[in-house]
Amino acid sequence: MTHLHQETLQKAIKDVLEGAKTKKRGFLETVDIQLKLKGYNVSKDKRFVGSIKLPHIIRPNVRIGVLGNKVHCEEAQKLNIPAYDLPTLTNFNKEKKVVKAWTKRHHLFLASPDVIGQVNKVLGQVYTRANKFPTNIKTDTVAKVVDEVKRTANIRLKKSVAFGIPIGNVNMTERQVFENLTLCTNYVVTLLKKGWQSIGSIVLKSTMGKVHRIY
Repeated sequence: MTHLHQETLQKAIKDVLEGAKTKKRGFLETVDIQLKLKGYNVSKDKRFVGSIKLPHIIRPNVRIGVLGNKVHCEEAQKLNIPAYDLPTLTNFNKEKKVVKAWTKRHHLFLASPDVIGQVNKVLGQVYTRANKFPTNIKTDTVAKVVDEVKRTANIRLKKSVAFGIPIGNVNMTERQVFENLTLCTNYVVTLLKKGWQSIGSIVLKSTMGKVHRIY
């Protein structure tokens, strides 16, 4: 059950989306929630990691690369997604500049089960350090996994009690943002030992927009 005040939340969502329309950017802004915990010691208390699939796509323009076998590469190409088989990756010869530039062109990667175990070995340390280890396609279709990663919110508490989570984008409707936000917030609460008591504040904003406090 959410502790967010519905009227405050709905007004904040409306203001964020209208603000983005008033001053359009040259890219699609995400809509983020930023949380600050209270009574939480990151050096002593458990740092949590989690992910949740939301009802609506968060990042429609995310740049994905598929590291695949023949079947998955063909699937990816039909979806206009860049695909790379093992011989292609091997041809990089672990050249640092080549691998680094190639890695930067993608936000994330997907990989076939029979390819994923060889990726780090073939691409070398530059790829490993980029922290973009691929998501395993497993027995799913490429299209299904692409849809899932586009609508998945990742939550990770690192060295600070404050952290942000993209939960949507400014092209979404108010209702879509509301549904993604409430589901994601309620999930974060389940990761906290004291639930809502551990949350000091929550604000809502677009990438370049103003901050609106919702809790």
